[in-house]
Amino acid sequence: MRWEPGARERLQESALELFARNGFDQTTTAEIARSVGLTERTFFRHFSDKREVLFYGQQELVRVFLEGIEAAPAGLTPLEVVAASVQSAAAFFPDERRSFSRTRQTVIEQNPALQERELHKMGALSEVMGQSLRARGVTEPAATLAAESAITVFGVAFAQWISEGELRSFADIAADVFRELVSLTGTATSLGRRHHGSGATWTNAAVVASTAVARANSAPTATAKARMLWSEADSSISVTFRCASLPAYRRPTLPSNNMTAKTMILAISTAP
Repeated sequence: MRWEPGARERLQESALELFARNGFDQTTTAEIARSVGLTERTFFRHFSDKREVLFYGQQELVRVFLEGIEAAPAGLTPLEVVAASVQSAAAFFPDERRSFSRTRQTVIEQNPALQERELHKMGALSEVMGQSLRARGVTEPAATLAAESAITVFGVAFAQWISEGELRSFADIAADVFRELVSLTGTATSLGRRHHGSGATWTNAAVVASTAVARANSAPTATAKARMLWSEADSSISVTFRCASLPAYRRPTLPSNNMTAKTMILAISTAP
């Protein structure tokens, strides 16, 4: 038979089971193909390598993010535009996909090379979102800050969505996280007026912080993430740091919360 209906989906499901049970590196493409009664040659008709089993569909994800930006009404702020973009992408994560996504993430977190690939793809998504925002007339640094904030919110929302016992939809979780971000931005503005007489720098404090999170995501270990978060912090920001807001980074130990220099608002998710 030259064509197997549903072969790609069967290969994906079986591969994920094998990766979770035996380990990604220990699983071969031949084993994946045999597990669903196909040949290795058929496997390579659908996927360029076994990593693509986990990352297949990335272009579709990029497309829905960009469609959300393009469809956003005129007159919205950059953060409102990217919030609409994340809501558009929520359709990519229906409830019936939650179990698959949870297992997939576990496989990725256990393999540094897969983590790097995931980070690269998220970085590329941030870049094309920034380009789309600039095409709408959003200037810098607002376009980059908004794009990276969207990726950070997406990551926080995704981590909550796949957590055990979570029942809310991805769309509802993402909306909650964005509301928290907007609330923190207002808090930063208020603090700035109190301490500096002007909220100009502080208005984007939470956005700057979320950008630092996005950049720190490139670090390979929790300790390195912590150090990068610290170094990425804008030294003009001295607001409360809340480590509880970092579930994706396993809550690494960071420098003293009592220090006022280089301390960031990072509570962009609803802390447990």
